[in-house]
Formats: sequence, structure tokens, C-alpha cells
Amino acid sequence: MRLRGAAQRLAFADTQLSQTQMDGSLNGRDMRATGRWSIVGQDFSGFSVMSPRMGADGSIGVDLRGSGTADLGGVLALSGARLDASAQRAIASALPQAGGTPIGPTFAQARAALQRGAQNFGLSAPITLHIDSAAQRLVFTRPVIGLAASGLRFSLAPLRVDAPALTLEWPSTTLHGAIDVEIAGGGAPTASLLLDTVRWTPGASLEGDGTLALSNWNADGASLAADELNVGISIGRHGYGRVDLRGPADITGPLANGEVRDMVANLDVGIAWDAGWRILANTPCLPIQLGGLDAAGLSFQSGRFALCATNGALASADARGNLGGGFRIQALALSGHMAGPQGQPARLRAAVLTGQFHGTSDQAQLSVVASSPSLAIDVAPERVLTLHGAQLTANALLASDWRIEGEFREGALNDPALPGTVTAIAGHWSAAPESDQGVIRVDAGEALLTAHRPANDAERPLFHPLRLNGFAAVLREGNIDAQGNLVLAEGARQVAHFTAHHDVDEGVGGAVVTSDAIVFDRSLQPYQLSEYARGFIDNVRGPATLTANVDWTRDALSSHGVVHLDGVSLSTSTIPVIQGVRGDVAFNDFFHL
Repeated sequence: MRLRGAAQRLAFADTQLSQTQMDGSLNGRDMRATGRWSIVGQDFSGFSVMSPRMGADGSIGVDLRGSGTADLGGVLALSGARLDASAQRAIASALPQAGGTPIGPTFAQARAALQRGAQNFGLSAPITLHIDSAAQRLVFTRPVIGLAASGLRFSLAPLRVDAPALTLEWPSTTLHGAIDVEIAGGGAPTASLLLDTVRWTPGASLEGDGTLALSNWNADGASLAADELNVGISIGRHGYGRVDLRGPADITGPLANGEVRDMVANLDVGIAWDAGWRILANTPCLPIQLGGLDAAGLSFQSGRFALCATNGALASADARGNLGGGFRIQALALSGHMAGPQGQPARLRAAVLTGQFHGTSDQAQLSVVASSPSLAIDVAPERVLTLHGAQLTANALLASDWRIEGEFREGALNDPALPGTVTAIAGHWSAAPESDQGVIRVDAGEALLTAHRPANDAERPLFHPLRLNGFAAVLREGNIDAQGNLVLAEGARQVAHFTAHHDVDEGVGGAVVTSDAIVFDRSLQPYQLSEYARGFIDNVRGPATLTANVDWTRDALSSHGVVHLDGVSLSTSTIPVIQGVRGDVAFNDFFHL
């Protein structure tokens, strides 16, 4: 017996097919028969898949005894298929844009690879259909194979040898199963998703629970890997849904002009999406172990901290792409070394570090505030340079044209090799790429320079407090260039200008201090610059200039210079009055007068 039919439109549950042609043949006797069947049609849609052409064929067995049964087996094939808009939205939302962050390149690569693959692929799905008077069951017992034009490959196979991958039943219209989903190629990461349970009923979300393994996820020097993450999936109407991930993930990637290496995040997060998306913390804080961090001439090899969400979301975006969410790190402590061949040990600390995302998805911004930040560098044996402050802020544009701007206040610098301490440091700083190199600038900086306290009351401080203003510095390609003015803290009289250069890698540098035509008179005397002059040289009248050189290495600090007198009158402790003095006075060590 041969059967043929056609339908302008064929609908089966949520599945539709147009211009359908059906062909079948049966041979048998005694109420039983076997044969072949085939269906071809156009504009297939179902299970979030759309295809201009569908074909299926296979065998059929019919038993009309009793209530009657029919069993069909065969292969369904789709060509030129694509995922519908809701499924593609789910892919994009599950991998949100995170430009400028360590996960940015990997997420962007995977999102692009999956979206390319979802636009044009072929699908081969072996199926079994059982029909009786009580129910109908569509069963997937063998692997479903897909190959995209982009080179992406995917498969959906039974997770267990004794159970099908998926079973769709009517009239209850329920879907359930346990599946092994594999994805690779076409620029996508190698992913293995093992779902122990899959379930769906009309009006409810498609849900699944299992494990996820990720490997070969590399992009532009960034990588993301996870041997096993516990995963929960829930996808509802319009492609809205949520994925929960729990377990360790190893992350390497860029951070502005630096890099994060082998950061192990013990995840317990949910990625939820509707019109926007949110990365939610399922626990108050996530433990983070840092393998390495390179930034601003520093390289940290180890560190542990807890990343805590503020207001529930680590990061989020609304329907218009406006970003939100934030984080807090309590008691940040990192250990490492300076960049370069010497690599002196360094330690970075902060009492509290908070971050808040804003801007838009394509121009993401992150505002960071560090409370009580400090940096300690072991410059040499028994010489520790420390820099600390009350607060440091950074407003970062996280994009290919990244830029960071911020301020610092109430800072202090101490180095035993220096003749004094630097306090009340405040100013504005920025970092941005220039000619493909990250450049850090400090502008309009201010500070207070105070001589070290004398060892006893009989000694005098080397110099009176000086205020540094108009300070500007640039860190470029491992070199620091700086300049500024030195002003007496009392009286606000400018006494000198300086320029400085420091090679970060080599740990050497120098500064030149110049003072053009200081005019000594009743209002300004040398002892107002240094107490060493009090009682030794007094009643100075006339102009003088100063040129001083300060040089340093990792192990030593030296200074020398010349004071030029141009018609100066003065008196000393041994000579009452000297007038019209002209000439140079050379000093071989300004720090030990």
C-alpha cells in the first residue's frame, strides 16, 4: 500500500512546516505492516530553530491489533538552518560584553563564534516516534549532529547508555531527558555540557542541571578554563532566562594596559537576562586567588581576596545597555616585585577597594575607590620605600581606547635614603594609550617636604618644610620624567624648580634643582631655608643662584651642586661684614653639611 499527501501548513505542538509533502508505503498482513516514510517541506520552525528546508525519512511499523500502535524511526535533516531571535538573544546575554576586563576578549570571541555559527548550519537528527491510543512519544536515542558554515561543530547525545537524550510526550506535552552537549571549532571554545536532567512543559521554563567543562578558550592573549562547573539552566519565554555557575574557573586576560594571569575565581554566580542582563552573586563574597598581575611597572605573583557584590549584582545592564552593579574587596593584599631585571620585592595593600560600573555596554566605565592604599618596595637591604595615602580614585573607560582618570589625597612617601619625608600628597592622575604604549601622567600634584627629625636636640633639621606644587610626572616605557616647583611652606615663596628622571627597570635616576636669582633681603635669609645657616651666615643681601644635582641608584643616594653669588653682602660668625661677594661655592654633599 502506498500513501501520499500534501499540506499547505503542518503544525505539531510548537513545530511548524509549510509546503509539506508526505510519502509512505506499507506492506503486511494480519493487522501488522512495515514500510518506509518520508516528509519534505519548507520554512521549518520549532525548538528555537528555523530552516528554509527540512527533510526526513525512515522506516515505519504498524500494529492495528487491539488499540493499535505505530513506530517510526528515521533521520531528520535541516539545511541552511539558524537559531531564532530569542535563542540568539540568549547566547548574547549569557556572554555579556566585558571590554577592558580579563574576561572581555574570551567572552567577545565566544559570543561572535556562536552567533556566526547560529546563522547558518546543517543538522542531522536521528529520531524515533511511538504512537498509541494513550500517548505519543518523540525520542532522540542517537546523537544529533550539527555543522555550521563557520566551522563550528556541535552534538547532542544521550548522557546515559540506557536512556534517550530527550523524550517529547503528548498529550501531556512534556520534554525530559539527560544529554551530553559538545561544542568545538569555528573560533568557539571547546565546551562539554553534561545535563543530568532536562525538563519542560508548556508555560514553564526549559530547565536543566549538570556540569560544564571549558577548554581551548583563548583570544588575544586571554584565556578561560574550567575543568568542572556545576551548572543550572532556566530559559523561558522570549529567550529570557538564567544560567547559574558554581566552581573554580581559571582566568587570564588584560586589565587596561596590564594583565591578570591565572586568576582562579571560585564562582557561585548567576547570569540572568531579559531585556538586559545581570551577573548576580549567589553568596555574599567570591574567593579569588591571583596568580599574577602586571600593572604600572609592578608585577604581583600572588594574592588572595574576597570579591563581594554590592546590591546583589557584580555587573548589570538594562534594556538600553546602561551599566550598573559593583563590587567590594576587603583587606586587599598582593605580593610581587617591580618590573625589570632587578625585580625588587613589592607589596600592595588597601583596606577597602570598591568598584561601580556605569556607562554603556559598548563604552563601559568602572569607578574605583581605594581606601588607605599603600605600596612598599624593598629597594635595597634595610631600605624600604613606602607610599601610602588616605584615598585613591580611578574612573576607567573599559574599551579598546581605554583611559583612566583619578585623584589621590593625603599621601605620604618615605625612603630612609632621602633626607626627609613627603606628606600631604594630593593631585590628579591619568593613564591612557599613546602610540600603543600605556602612559601614566600625574598633573597639578602637591606635597609637603619635611626634613627628618634630628637625632638629638643639639642637631638641626637639614631644611625647613617645603611645599611642592605644580608637580607633573609621566611614566612611559619604564621611564619616569617629572618636574615641579619648591616653595617655602611658610610664606609661600618659590625658591627652586626641579626636573627629575628615573629608569624603573634599572632603578637609577637623577634630579636637577635650580634656583634662579634668589634675592636675599630683610624678608628672606638663608636660615629660613636651612637651620644649618643660622648663626653661621647672617644679614645676607643680594642675588644668588643654585644648581644642585641629586643622583640615585638602588643602593646609594648622592648630591652635589654650586651656589653662585653675584654681588652679595653678608656677615659670618667670624667676619662682621663682607660686601660685593662674587663667585661660586661648591658643595660635594648637600645632605651632610
